[in-house]
Amino acid sequence: PLSTKERSVFVKCTRSKRQYSSTSKEVSVYEEWKKYQFPAALGLVCLVLVGLRRKTSEIVEEEGGRNKRNYENLKMGLIIWGIPYRWMSHVWGKLTNIDLKFDLIKKSMYNIWTSLYDCNLDEMKYPLESYKSLADFFLRPLKDGARQIDSRSPDTIVSPCDAVVLHTGSTKLSSIKNLSAVAVEQVKGVSYSLEEFLGEEPDGLQIATPLQQNDKMLEYIVLYLAPGDYHHFHSPADWEITQRRHFPGALIPVRPWAVERIPGLYCRNERVVLNGKWKHGYFGFVAVGALNVGSIKILFDEQVQTNQDSSLPYSSTVVKCFERNYPFNLSMVRGQPVGSFRLGSTIVLLFESPRNFQFAVKAGDTVKVGQTILRNLSLPIHASLSAPVNGQWPGEAANAEILENLDNLAL
Repeated sequence: PLSTKERSVFVKCTRSKRQYSSTSKEVSVYEEWKKYQFPAALGLVCLVLVGLRRKTSEIVEEEGGRNKRNYENLKMGLIIWGIPYRWMSHVWGKLTNIDLKFDLIKKSMYNIWTSLYDCNLDEMKYPLESYKSLADFFLRPLKDGARQIDSRSPDTIVSPCDAVVLHTGSTKLSSIKNLSAVAVEQVKGVSYSLEEFLGEEPDGLQIATPLQQNDKMLEYIVLYLAPGDYHHFHSPADWEITQRRHFPGALIPVRPWAVERIPGLYCRNERVVLNGKWKHGYFGFVAVGALNVGSIKILFDEQVQTNQDSSLPYSSTVVKCFERNYPFNLSMVRGQPVGSFRLGSTIVLLFESPRNFQFAVKAGDTVKVGQTILRNLSLPIHASLSAPVNGQWPGEAANAEILENLDNLAL
């Protein structure tokens, strides 16, 4: 038999042995989990995707009576929600603003971009090495005389940008009872809600009033700016801006393949809406953001700050709309600079017009700033009245005055 002292030593040794064996077992389980946590997480993601794939698919009948699953909804869902476009655009903006120190690097970068997106360097005002970053190169100004502004009559509407026409359309104002019921096309066969696009009760647009029951139309045109185009946009007519709305949103690509497949794409994306009026009633100018085009600048409104709250993937904005009703009407003249994109994107124009107006362009046409896109059929065409832009755009000096007046009123 063990003495009392020997028995206590034996008990202590037994306890410490049990504790050691228990701890070593826990460590080994944790180490095993560390080895397989990535494949386990990957497997879980695959299970979720398979479930979504089955739940979002549609069964369609093929010729011969066989059934087939259509997974288009899942693909569109992944394109719309699965990719962090806002964060990617935020990172892209940071990269393009990095100053390039050496002329050789600048020229190489800009020439690569030019070859990829067919930039017309012959229209460039300054030499390549004068642009300190890729963002500056995107915003390169045109040399004198590169564009002409059609000045034939106050009824003419000109293109606000260099672009490809994606779609034109019109609807009778007399047939519109409320804005929520109006759907306009972004391309043929794919539409979006006008109320969701402009917001409720946009300033200047009145529905179903006796004045509009006559022969007025609501016309609209969609213009796509490619990455290689001139990235500034200008006033398409003589008009007055009374209200600005900024809708933070997604930055899904607006290339033609996306516009043709994603209904309501322009309503999902971040956009700046300028509401106002022209000679014939309502006039709306909408700059729509896109992937890598989080920066939309309005020259006379420094309160517009786009692509905010996007420093983390899948982050989203809390405010759905920033609205500003200007204390006085901002007068714009045809060709006056309005703002710019940091890369190609989309401009949508919506406006009232009499029935004797007609678009001078169609889907697929390429247009330049100042080129006529809508004209009054009752007026003769005078092509010689196009005025070249030399030195300064029409109304360019007025933007600084508008900005100063707004700032003074805000004090």
